[in-house]
Amino acid sequence: YRFEAVHLFRPSMLMGKRNEARRGEAIVQSVMKLFSFLFIGSLRKYRPIAAIDVAKSMLAAAKSNDKGVFIESYEEMQSRLKGL
Repeated sequence: YRFEAVHLFRPSMLMGKRNEARRGEAIVQSVMKLFSFLFIGSLRKYRPIAAIDVAKSMLAAAKSNDKGVFIESYEEMQSRLKGL
């Protein structure tokens, strides 16, 4: 198959509620949220992002007229969210 566009989403830590209780993950989410401001420059792609924001970004990408292959990390997903 030939696709006009392929978007690969690569979020770091997904933030949000889960059905299962995972104590370790909850701790890591808290720490990541607290210190995410330290992720600057090339580390910015490791910032945590809400799962709902990833979904919104995916929807925006699907509705776009982009052509080509795109690897979407934190920065690109945030950019797509601003366009909504």
